[in-house]
Amino acid sequence: MQIFTIILSWFTRYNCNNLCLSAGGTVGKTGVLFIIFGSIAFLGASAGLTFQKTSLFLCVIASAITYGFATVGKANVQKALLFVPALLRNIMAKSNYITRQGWNALDQELKFLWKEERPKVTQAVSDAAALGDRSENAEYIYGKRRLREIDRRVRFLMKRLEVLQIVDYHSRQEGKVFFGAWVELENEDGEIKQYRIVGCDEFDPAKNWISVDSPVARALIGKTVDDEVRVETPAGKVTLYINEIWYEK
Repeated sequence: MQIFTIILSWFTRYNCNNLCLSAGGTVGKTGVLFIIFGSIAFLGASAGLTFQKTSLFLCVIASAITYGFATVGKANVQKALLFVPALLRNIMAKSNYITRQGWNALDQELKFLWKEERPKVTQAVSDAAALGDRSENAEYIYGKRRLREIDRRVRFLMKRLEVLQIVDYHSRQEGKVFFGAWVELENEDGEIKQYRIVGCDEFDPAKNWISVDSPVARALIGKTVDDEVRVETPAGKVTLYINEIWYEK
C-alpha cells in the first residue's frame, strides 16, 4: 500500500505539473489547481472515497485535461475548466426523497448503532485494553476500527435524516408514475420486469427497487400506462413500454 501511494503521488504531481505548464494564460497555474483540487476534494468527500481512489481520479482528470490542451487548444479547455465544479455537483447530486418505510429503516439503524452496538463495542475495547499490550491485541485493534466505522455511519445518518423528505402516497398519483410507484415494463423483446421507484438511500436491486435518480426512473416520471420511454443504457438506447402502474397504500 505504501509503494502504491508513493507511485500514485508522484504520478499525480507529474500530471498536475504538466497541466499547470500547459494552462498558463487566463486561468493561471493557481486557478487551475484551485479548480481541480477543489472539485476533486468535493467529489471525494461526497462519495466517501479513500485517498488512493481520489488521487487516482485526479490523475485521470489531469491527464485528460493535459491531453485536451494539446488537441483542442488551451483557450477552449480553460473555458471548460470553469464549469468543472458545477458539473461535479450535478454528477454527485442526489435527491432527498424517501419513503416512510425507508426513513424508518434508517432511523432504526441509527438508534441501534448508537444505543446498542456502540456501547457493546466500547465495553469490548475497554476490556481488551485492560489485558495489556495493545499493539498485538487483535480484539482491541478490531474494536477501535469498528468504533470508527460506527461513528462515521452515525454522523452520516444524523445529517442525512435531517434533510430527507418523506413522500407518502396520495390518491392524485394514481394513473401516473411518481415517486414510490411500482411500474411494470416490457422491452422490445417481450421481457417483462417490475420496478419500484424509491429514494437513493433505499434502492435495492434484490427487491427491484430503483433509485429515483436513475436514468430509468427519470425517464418514467410523469408517464402513464401504454406510454413508451427511451432510456440510455451501457448497451445503448432501449425502448420500454409501460404495462401497469400501482402504489403501496
